[in-house]
Amino acid sequence: MALLRTLALLILVLLSAAAAQEPAKERWTYVSGCEATGTSLKCTVSLPGSSLRRVRLLSALVVCATAACEYTITRDGTTPTATAGTIAKNRSVSPTPDGKWWTASNSTGGTSLPAAIAIPFATALPLDVADIEILAGENASVTVTSVGSQRLQIFAKWEEIS
Repeated sequence: MALLRTLALLILVLLSAAAAQEPAKERWTYVSGCEATGTSLKCTVSLPGSSLRRVRLLSALVVCATAACEYTITRDGTTPTATAGTIAKNRSVSPTPDGKWWTASNSTGGTSLPAAIAIPFATALPLDVADIEILAGENASVTVTSVGSQRLQIFAKWEEIS
């Protein structure tokens, strides 16, 4: 019995030491959306170079109202400057986000992840963005294009980690 108590105490000490090495991270979630009628829509989430937080994308959704379209995800294009969009906090106690949301984004260049992927007509398609993390000075964009003019929408949810 004494051996069992000693082992339990040792495990608790080791767990406490491991927890002390990894400081607790604060996490807040935010959502944004953008839409336009036309043949192309690009929206970007970015972090200013001075941010001490990082952004991890949690989910994204692309909607093509009436015809088939394609989407691409681009990392680290030029810093967007137009047009700032609205960011909603998922919890009222969340701080003002460091991340910026750009609708009708003018970010150019960067690395596409993956190549253009087709979206069937009149479809809302969830995007796999789970591995995309943005550090200070970086950004990620979602672009939707279609052959004909239609209503295009992009929605994103991300968390900021301090």
